[in-house]
Amino acid sequence: MSGACSSQADLVPLANRTDMTDQDRAMERPDEESINETAERTRLALEKITQGKIKAAQPKHVPKANSDSEYVRYTPANQSAGEGKQRIIKMTTVQEDPLEPARFKHKKIPRGADGPPPPVMHSPPRAATAQDQKDWMIPPCISNWKNNKGYTIPLDKRLAADGRGLQDVSGVTLLAAALC
Repeated sequence: MSGACSSQADLVPLANRTDMTDQDRAMERPDEESINETAERTRLALEKITQGKIKAAQPKHVPKANSDSEYVRYTPANQSAGEGKQRIIKMTTVQEDPLEPARFKHKKIPRGADGPPPPVMHSPPRAATAQDQKDWMIPPCISNWKNNKGYTIPLDKRLAADGRGLQDVSGVTLLAAALC
């Protein structure tokens, strides 16, 4: 086999090479001791992983059995009409399922104000003049393209319906200024 330079023979798989003997083709195998050592390290690593998973799956707090029962003597408060008999009641705690949804809905109630609201100051009432009404008048919005029935509205009709009294309808720039 050539040392430093590569040749065409280096590209041929070892099983198909004719210039090599079986001894050259044989791969060096590890001895029995290193095989056992590697297997033991692998087994310990896998045990460590599985023990960690088993511990994670086990519950942290396991409740005690329901053998803790308590007996209580009960006498009802309403003792009329023969209902006043004493009873002995066995009290036990029922194991609660941690995955069960909540039985009661907690409704958040908004907090009340810290103090009274600040007073709203109004100017003295007065009647609106015609000029005030004209200033507050908002023109109705007209569609840029069509009316409700779907007919196309000409530009001069749109500008006339706007109510702003535009005289010149020659430019398209007036359309952008006139429409809502």
